[in-house]
Amino acid sequence: MASLVGGLFAKKPDTSAQDRQIAEQRKQIAEDKKVAEAEKRDEAEKKSARRVAALKGGRRMLLSEKREDAETGIKSDTLGGGTA
Repeated sequence: MASLVGGLFAKKPDTSAQDRQIAEQRKQIAEDKKVAEAEKRDEAEKKSARRVAALKGGRRMLLSEKREDAETGIKSDTLGGGTA
């Protein structure tokens, strides 16, 4: 009878190590989610930048205002474009 009463009212086993491990796993999962979200955000920004670049098509002002006729470019008789 004593073993029956002792078995019913026995202390619970110590699970503090398991609780700590579960807490560490939850913390690691949260950090992994943050990293994944940051990577996803970075990839979306890169994709957006590529799309903007494709839409603009590299349209930049390549014609200099310093030349009289900017569309003809620099006229030079020597190689290297230097003045001689």
